[in-house]
Amino acid sequence: MAVLDWVITAVVLAGVIGIGLFTRRFMKSVADFLAAGRSAGRYLITISYGVANIGAITVLAFFEQNYEAGATLMWWEALLQIALVLAMLSGWVVYRFRQTRCLTLAEFFERRYGRGFRVFSGGLAFVAGVLNFAIFPLVGSKFFVFFCGLPPEVTLFGQAIATHVPLMIFLLGIAIWFVFTGGQVSVLTTDFAQGVFSNVVFVVISVYLLVLVGWGDIASVLATSEPGHSKINPFDTASIEHFGILFFVISLIEVLYGQMSWQGEQAYFSSARTAHEARMGGILRLWFLQIRLVFFLAVPLVAWTILHSDAWSGVQQQTTATLAALGDSQDVGRLRVPVVLSIVLPVGLKGMMAAMMLAAFVSTHNTYLHSWGSIFTQDVVLPVLNARGIRPGRRAHLWMLRGAVLLVAIIAFVYSAFLYTPTEPIMLYLAITGAIFLGWSGTVIIGGLYWSRGTGRAAWTTAVIGSVFTLTSFVLKQRGVSGLPDGKETLGLTILLCVVTYVIVSWAGGEHFDLDALLHRDPKAPKPTRGWAARVLGFTPDYTRGDRITAVATIGLIGFWFVVFVIGTVWALAHLAGGGSHAAMTDAWLTFWKWRIVIMLVTAVFATVFLAVGGVGDLRRLFAQLRTAERDDRDDGIVR
Repeated sequence: MAVLDWVITAVVLAGVIGIGLFTRRFMKSVADFLAAGRSAGRYLITISYGVANIGAITVLAFFEQNYEAGATLMWWEALLQIALVLAMLSGWVVYRFRQTRCLTLAEFFERRYGRGFRVFSGGLAFVAGVLNFAIFPLVGSKFFVFFCGLPPEVTLFGQAIATHVPLMIFLLGIAIWFVFTGGQVSVLTTDFAQGVFSNVVFVVISVYLLVLVGWGDIASVLATSEPGHSKINPFDTASIEHFGILFFVISLIEVLYGQMSWQGEQAYFSSARTAHEARMGGILRLWFLQIRLVFFLAVPLVAWTILHSDAWSGVQQQTTATLAALGDSQDVGRLRVPVVLSIVLPVGLKGMMAAMMLAAFVSTHNTYLHSWGSIFTQDVVLPVLNARGIRPGRRAHLWMLRGAVLLVAIIAFVYSAFLYTPTEPIMLYLAITGAIFLGWSGTVIIGGLYWSRGTGRAAWTTAVIGSVFTLTSFVLKQRGVSGLPDGKETLGLTILLCVVTYVIVSWAGGEHFDLDALLHRDPKAPKPTRGWAARVLGFTPDYTRGDRITAVATIGLIGFWFVVFVIGTVWALAHLAGGGSHAAMTDAWLTFWKWRIVIMLVTAVFATVFLAVGGVGDLRRLFAQLRTAERDDRDDGIVR
C-alpha cells in the first residue's frame, strides 16, 4: 500500500483507541462491563450490533459466497427480510427476553430450567462459540497480508514464520485491550464509530467499482455464465455447489428459529434501555442491512467481471500469480476477491478498504471476546462457585471476566495458528460450529419464553441430542470424512431433530411453568385495547408516533421488494412452464439487477446518514446516564 493508505489506516485505528480511552471512565460495575449499564438506545444498538456482525471474516465469507452464487441468493433475500420484519415488529424473542431482565441467555436458562442446565448450556455455548470464533484471527490476518502487500514470511529470533501469525497476536491484542478497558461500554461505543466509518466505505467503494467497470461490461460478462450456474437468474442455479436453494431455505428457517440463539453478540441483547428500545433497534437493523447487502452484492459481481473480461487481462494475470502462491484451495476462494481489490483500488480508497477491514476485524473480535469470556464466567464458573458458597466481590468478579477474555483469545490463537484444517467454505464452517449450540438452543429459548408446558427434562434431552449430533458431524468433517451433509445441511437436520424432541418430551411431562413471574408481568392487569392496524402491525402502547412512522417506512421498504419478488417469481415460473428458456430471460434479469443495485445504493446512502445522526444522539444519552447512574453491586447476573 502507498503511504497515504497506511496513514488512513493508522488514523482510523488511533481514533478508535482514543474513544476506548475516553469511555473506560464510565465502566464502574459488573452490569456496566456486561451490558453497558442497560443504557443503550436503538440507533446505537443498531450500528454497533450491525458492525459486530460484519467482521473481516464475514466480509470474506460473503465475497466467497457471492462470487460463487452471484446475485442469485439476493433474489431470495426478500423472503428473509420479510421474515425479519415480522420478527422485529412483534419483538419475537427479543422483547420477552428483555422483559426477563437477564444479563445473559444462560441466566434465563437457570431461571427457566434450573442451575444445572445453565452451567451445561453455558459450557456448550462457550465450546461452540470458541470453535466458531477460533478461525476469525487466521482468516482476517491472512487478508491483511495479501491485501496490504506484506511479505508472506518474516524472520523472528532467526526463525522464518508466516507473517499472519505475529499479525494475529497484534490484532488480538488490540481487541483484548478494548474489552479490558471498558467492557461493553467500550465495545459498544467503539463499534459504533467503526460502524459509521464502515458504512461510508461500503457505499463509496461500491459506487467506485461499479463506475470503474461499467454496467455494460458487467452485463456482458454475467450473461455468459454456464447453464445451471447463472450469476443473475435465481431459477438457473442447479450446478452451484453449496449455495443453492436448500442453503437459502435453511437460512430462512434460521432467521426465526435462531433469534437470539447465537451468543456471539449476546451483550447487545441486554444493553438496551428498555425492551421497546431493543425492539426498535431490531427494526432499524433492517436499514443497516441494506448498506451491507449492496456492498456484498456489487463487489463480488465486479470481481467476477474483472476476472472473466478480456478488457482486464492484466489484472487477471496478477491475480492468478498471487493466488498461485497460496497453495491452499480454501484460501484461494476466500482471498480471490480481496486480491482483485488490492490491484484495482486506487491510493486512498485502498487505505479506506484496509481501515474498514481493520475496523471490522476489531469490532467483531472485541465483541466475541467479550461475549464468550462473559458466558464462561457468568454461566459456567460463577454458578459452580455460587453453589459452594463462594461469592467474589465486584473487583474480583471483573478480573475473572477479564481473565476469561484472555483465555478465549489464547484458545483462538492456538487453534488458528496450529490446529485448524480448512475443509469447506467459511459460511459452512460457521454454520456447523454454530449448530453445536444454535441447533438446539432455538427450540429451548422459544419454548421457554412462549410455552408454559416446556420442561427442564425436555430442555436437557434436546440439548444433549442436538449437541452430540452436531459435534459428531464437526469432528468427522475435520477428519476429512467425505459424503456427509455440509455445514448448513447439518444445521437444518439438527433443528428438525430438536424441535420434535422438545415437543414430545414436554407433552409427556404434563408440567406448567409460571411465565408471568418470569416476564415480570401482572396476569391480572387489563390488556390494552388496540385498533386493527396496531394489532396487525404488532404495535403496542410503547410505540410513539415517530416509532410508528419508522416501522411503517421499514415495512414499506421490505414490502416493496417482497412484492417485486412475488411478481418476478410468478413471471419466471410461468415463462418456464410455458416452454420458455432461461436464456430468453437474460436481458430481463440484467435490467432488474441494474436497477436493484441503483435503488439499494440510494437506500444505503439514506440509511448511513439517518442511523449515524440518531446514533450520535444515543451516544450522548448513554454517557449522560452512565455518568449519573447509581450502581448496584448485586446486579451482577447471579441468580440468588
